[in-house]
Amino acid sequence: MSLKIQAALLPQKHISFSGSLVGLAGKVRSVLAKGPRTIEALAAELAEGEAQPNSAPSVEHIVLAATLLYAIRQVSFDDRGWLVVAS
Repeated sequence: MSLKIQAALLPQKHISFSGSLVGLAGKVRSVLAKGPRTIEALAAELAEGEAQPNSAPSVEHIVLAATLLYAIRQVSFDDRGWLVVAS
């Protein structure tokens, strides 16, 4: 494997677990454990818990985290279309 290809495949940047999609999915699931929420309510509650306003996750990332949780059957939808922890 040439050095250029290896450098492209193995980037030297590091993403902390709390900044990753899996870490955000864990936060989303812990919020949903308190009760059903809409995406907007999730975004508001996650932004409220952040110390710095700019570090709050975007709605797009929250949707991706919720999609990941839905794909592994950790969350589902109730009658109103709100996200709930799957039973």
